[in-house]
This record gives sequence, C-alpha cells and structure tokens, in this order.
Amino acid sequence: MTSESSPPYFSSTPAVLRITGSLEVTILTDDGDIQQALKILWVSELFFPFTITCVKISILGFYRTIFSTRTFRLVTYAISAISVMWMFAGFWVTIFQCRPVRAVYDTSLAATADCFPFAPFVFTYELTNALIDVAISALPINMVRKLQMQTRQKVQVISIFAMGGL
Repeated sequence: MTSESSPPYFSSTPAVLRITGSLEVTILTDDGDIQQALKILWVSELFFPFTITCVKISILGFYRTIFSTRTFRLVTYAISAISVMWMFAGFWVTIFQCRPVRAVYDTSLAATADCFPFAPFVFTYELTNALIDVAISALPINMVRKLQMQTRQKVQVISIFAMGGL
C-alpha cells in the first residue's frame, strides 16, 4: 500500500486530540477511542456541505427579494444550482473517499483500504467554495450602481453588502 492510498486520517503513530466542552485537551492513543473520534469527525464532515449550501441559498433568496430584475434572478438561480452541485460533490466524495467506506475511521483496515488522496480534493473543494462566496458577495454591486442615489450612499450600501461576505 502506498502512502497515497492510505486513509486520510492515519499517521505512523496514531494519536488524536479530543477537546471537551470545558476545553480540556486529551491525547487519544487507544485504538477504540481513536476510531470513535474519527467516526465522529467523518460524520460531522457530512453536514458541512449541507449547512454551507443552505446559507448560500438563503442569501441568494434574500437578494432575489431585494433585486427583482429577470437577469439578476437568473444569475441567482444559476449560482444556487452551482452551489447545490458543489454540495452533492462534497457529500458523496466524503462518504466514498475509501473502499470499504468504514476504512476512513477504522484503523484496522489501513493495510487493505483503497483510498484516494483526500487533501487535494479538500483544497479544490474549498477553493470552489471561496469562488462561489466571492460571486455571491459581488452580485449586488452592479445592481446598487444602477440605483438613483449619490455616489457616497452607493459606496455605503455596497460596503454593507461586502461586510456580509466576510
């Protein structure tokens, strides 16, 4: 087995940090504890794409209520569709990053697991996430520029929208 096909969370000396609600840090070295922590991490990763996509779609829906031109609505629908595709890509790749699936969190399967390099996927996934965020943040700029108000007020309104993208 090459290092490229090893499960994404494994190292030569397995140890996982556990941080409790009281900010107590524990180093886990027992295989059972490590597997439990990795399983919780893996399951929590499945919620990330859904949560972020819901936020993106709610912002786009808010934009549609403010700016009602046909072109703007079509652009918001297109970005919503891209966000949903992004969500499903992340969800399915996270689930099936290893064969068998439980090799992600079961350290006893490390020798026989077939996993793809997860780090390059995460980099690309988060890069596309950032690009979608930039697109969403930039959407209202052109619409605000067309409003009949002083330039100073336009800059202030655009700044308010931009702060929402931070």
